[in-house]
Amino acid sequence: MMYVGALIGFPMTIPAFCGFFIKKTPDWAGWGTLVVGAVVSYYVGFVINAEMVANWFNLEPLTGREWSDLKVAIGLIGHLVFTAGFFCLTTLFYKPLSEERQQDVDKFFNNLATPLVAESTEQKKLDNKQRRMLGSLIACAGVGVMAMFLLPNPLWGRMIFVLCGVIVLAVGLLLVKAVDESVEQEDAEAVTNNA
Repeated sequence: MMYVGALIGFPMTIPAFCGFFIKKTPDWAGWGTLVVGAVVSYYVGFVINAEMVANWFNLEPLTGREWSDLKVAIGLIGHLVFTAGFFCLTTLFYKPLSEERQQDVDKFFNNLATPLVAESTEQKKLDNKQRRMLGSLIACAGVGVMAMFLLPNPLWGRMIFVLCGVIVLAVGLLLVKAVDESVEQEDAEAVTNNA
């Protein structure tokens, strides 16, 4: 499953990631990189096999486990070298954009650099609700992890479950504790004053 995710996700991730840092590329660089990434994924997934790799490096035949791990590594390295390399090479084909298009690109990167801050009371109430709900769920998960103490393991193994459960429980309780009570009190006072 990890292998399939790498072969599908990596070609899409590379142009998105590189595009944040390398801005002077033609408009077709993203799609072109996606196509090159698909070719690399196909080659790694269907053409390269364990015997080929063993022959390249003069190795003994690879076990199934070794090949499955190596196959993921070959896919990732192939994408880092060929797919990302292609994206970088597209800078050679960059031509200055039209005035209108350059404004669009500048606006996009300006929007990326602009922090999104919502300070309204409604947003604070929503944040509190999320903290309370997520904190409760995480705390329950922590109790569940601690309950694995009951599984038949050596004492040190049981203590690992308790330690992990305590950490998860603490994170959940900290989230619940992070609820801003002043927002809740202001809301209650507003309801009382309106009544």
